[in-house]
Amino acid sequence: MNKIKIITIFIIFILLASMNILLLIQNNAMKNAFNSLNTLSFLKSTDLSRKKLPFFALTDLKGKAFTSQKLDSELALLILFSPADCAVCLQEARKWQQIQQHFPIEKLKIIGIADNTTQSELQRFAHAMGLTFPILLDKKSYLKNELNIKESPVKILVDRKNEIIFIQKTSNSLDAQELSIHQLINIIKNRLSHSLESLIPEGGEKK
Repeated sequence: MNKIKIITIFIIFILLASMNILLLIQNNAMKNAFNSLNTLSFLKSTDLSRKKLPFFALTDLKGKAFTSQKLDSELALLILFSPADCAVCLQEARKWQQIQQHFPIEKLKIIGIADNTTQSELQRFAHAMGLTFPILLDKKSYLKNELNIKESPVKILVDRKNEIIFIQKTSNSLDAQELSIHQLINIIKNRLSHSLESLIPEGGEKK
């Protein structure tokens, strides 16, 4: 009987040890993904540090003209992509729409800018991904060329003055994509919070 108990305890110990090892591996994988994401985001944001968004004039899928001077929200998130980008990277598109749910349109406006595609293909992609924000067609890849962006999707956060605050390339890891969206939402919240604080006089109330 004692021998059976010892074997049972040993088996339980092995199972618990195995579970701890698996959790450790998973945590390390998530940590590495997050570190890679932060490194990439930092490098990309440093490359375009304090650079203004170049002027552009494009049309959306409904034929409506749109220029960079019409970014009439406090912040704008430009998402440069192509339906021809890697399939895993484009899985993040379903999360782009979710970002807007965190902010009113007057605080954050999301605008997609697509190249290397046709209007009909872009319409199918937007419908499949459930994208309702404006998507502009950049037939000549003007914006990517001006910003020297070689790969997409890329998310660019700009302020009302069209100054680039942050730029982040989409990862081909689904775990890293989840982290990137969370990171981006926090950056936007912090930026909006900072802007609000600047309107509060010392010892006064919010205007």
